[in-house]
Amino acid sequence: MAPALIVDLTSEITTRRPHLPPDTAAHDTRREREWSSASSCTLDIEISDSDEDTSYSPPFLDLTADLSESNVPPIEPFLSQVVCRTGPIQIDDLIKIRRQTIGSLEIDFLLVTSFIVESTGETTIYGMPLIRCPKALGRLVQDFYELCLVHRFERRGTGSWGDYTPLSVRPEDVIQKRNITFTNRSYTTPPNVSRTGDGQLTCRWKLECYYNSTANTTKPTEEAFKRLSSNDDLPHGNWVDSATLKNNWRGSSITERFQSSNIKAGPGNHRRQYTFFDAFAGAGGVSRGAQNAGFKVRYAVDKATDV
Repeated sequence: MAPALIVDLTSEITTRRPHLPPDTAAHDTRREREWSSASSCTLDIEISDSDEDTSYSPPFLDLTADLSESNVPPIEPFLSQVVCRTGPIQIDDLIKIRRQTIGSLEIDFLLVTSFIVESTGETTIYGMPLIRCPKALGRLVQDFYELCLVHRFERRGTGSWGDYTPLSVRPEDVIQKRNITFTNRSYTTPPNVSRTGDGQLTCRWKLECYYNSTANTTKPTEEAFKRLSSNDDLPHGNWVDSATLKNNWRGSSITERFQSSNIKAGPGNHRRQYTFFDAFAGAGGVSRGAQNAGFKVRYAVDKATDV
């Protein structure tokens, strides 16, 4: 304990005395007494003789200790790969997992995005879940080798939608690795399909499911199927330009000017006749185009009475 400083405020600094002429002996005596040490404040310092140690010692953490001697394994938040019973698994690999569910959807595959080692030392695999298109409740093509991404979104407390929720599995839930191609091309039969179930997989769609965290978590409040594009930033991609897809669907435009040609009719062609039928004529644009192309329009109907 630091020494205590005690000030005695009971003593007077000076004493009022009657005024004396400066030529008297008493005046000189009073000047000497006013400047003497007796007229100052008395300062008494008391020092404690106690041997008790009252100093405060804050706790400290030794950062130089060797963690290898501890029973708790060191935490490695991120890993580049995990070795499973089926072999090493890396980020961006597609793995077949033991069946899990998101709502009414049966999840069979996982696109690995990260590995995390928990504080207990157990490894968890995180990724994007995928389903086979035949299990998409009859809303996609019934092809066993076609997959669909599933993105689950939950509403935040502020009312906005958060990022999609990844699916987590343990290394013992991994069955095998598979090959996949993410693309926006039209449906084609994979060239190396095998009937053993190990052929090339293709993903062209993603299903976005929106859930209210305070409501029923098994039934989404909104669902949306979206075609994949190069903006989705997915690995193993095979992308084509959107303009190319559009032309493949409706056909390319003819840029040259129309030139007439004389084509002789072959034998029997003059007896072939076609009937054009426009079930939803509307303003008649399709019927007029068919008539200009040489068809004889016999029927053009519409449900609207004013057409």
